[in-house]
Amino acid sequence: MRRTLKELTDVENPAWPEVVTWFDAATVSVQVIASDPVRSSAVLERLQVSLWSALGAQAFHTGGVFVDHKWIRLLGSGSPAIPLDIVTLTERLGFWASIDEPPTAVAFAVDAVGGIFAINGGAFGGDGLGMVFYFSPDGLTWENLHLGHSAMIRHLLSGSMDQFYESLRWKGWEAEAERLNGDRAILVYPPLWSVECRPLESAKRADVPLSEVIDMNLNVYAPAIASGDTQFTIKVRPLSPPP
Repeated sequence: MRRTLKELTDVENPAWPEVVTWFDAATVSVQVIASDPVRSSAVLERLQVSLWSALGAQAFHTGGVFVDHKWIRLLGSGSPAIPLDIVTLTERLGFWASIDEPPTAVAFAVDAVGGIFAINGGAFGGDGLGMVFYFSPDGLTWENLHLGHSAMIRHLLSGSMDQFYESLRWKGWEAEAERLNGDRAILVYPPLWSVECRPLESAKRADVPLSEVIDMNLNVYAPAIASGDTQFTIKVRPLSPPP
């Protein structure tokens, strides 16, 4: 049975105050975009996640959050600054078959080169349920990061993502990411998954719509998986312990 907005919002010990402390203690730049009450209510009702959870707090209380020189965007209920919302991306990726069924994954963040963070609800198999998976633009695969949503958010805010992004960032990435609008991304050519892309500093880069980068990556990913192409198989991406 679907819960009402009142049931989702009227909870004891809501997560938002704690989430705010995570933002305040972040060692990377954080810009929280205010949410619109109408949009945030619609997104929360669609998600059916209460404000007791950090995911519900993120969806309801923010229109999105820029993190780490705007390289990472935590998605909320959408805003002029960050138009994409959690529900829209989750649906676009095919994780929602029906409004009456829970999603098989929830996409809650994207990065400047089209990487996607999603909580596994079965889309990536039973091993890793509830864990965050990352769609890597250089490996074109979903990688289990072995962290839940709350732990992943704290990790993204901790300043310990350099090793994780070692194969996706180049010297001077900070300035390029800072210039992006919330609906834009950096298209790297030759593509990040190609050998010809290395070293990254020599590749061409362009400011393009975020949707274009996501669609391009997924359009290559699906045929590659269907054909059993091993060109895109890479080692598991490392997560350094927070400092």
